[in-house]
Amino acid sequence: RFLLDFSTKKQVVFDTTISHREVCIMTIQKKFGLKIQQLRKDRKLSQEKFALLIDMDRTYYASVEAGHRNISICNIEKIATGFQMTISELFKDLPEGEE
Repeated sequence: RFLLDFSTKKQVVFDTTISHREVCIMTIQKKFGLKIQQLRKDRKLSQEKFALLIDMDRTYYASVEAGHRNISICNIEKIATGFQMTISELFKDLPEGEE
């Protein structure tokens, strides 16, 4: 099944087993992942080097960038510190990425 997302005017897959709350979480996870990926690339760092810098497993960090993790506030703080930002700066102007 598909639903029309009125904010983007695009069709999105609709799964009745996923609640609205879970859909919102996936959206913020993806937007956060896109933001940190762009920040990392702007600094010309690989995922491996950035993960090492912030003392995080590379595969875990990669899954956060991909929007597959519901990351803890402690790990968000590690990422913000790695980019020399506050947590609030990290969440400012999240991209409009696809779901």
